Amino acid sequence: MKFKIDDILRCLEDAKERLLVVNDTFHYVSTLVEIRAWMDELAHVLTVGDLSNAKYERVYREIFCPEGGISDYDRVCNSIEEYALDDLPF
Repeated sequence: MKFKIDDILRCLEDAKERLLVVNDTFHYVSTLVEIRAWMDELAHVLTVGDLSNAKYERVYREIFCPEGGISDYDRVCNSIEEYALDDLPF
């Protein structure tokens, strides 16, 4: 299980790095969707026992626990929703 969590974290970091170099809106939104999917997978895979590991607890808190009022997960979801609503024809 630890191997799977480390893989998810690696994929999540890779997607975050790709987000910094995208050139257009389509790739930006698709990368945000990928990041949200990896965050969802991480939340699904992590157990209470895994959260006793300081590394995994820190990552979980960074992603899902709001530090300044809104969590990273909520920011990603809000950005995706904002772009989805922006495409409306009216």
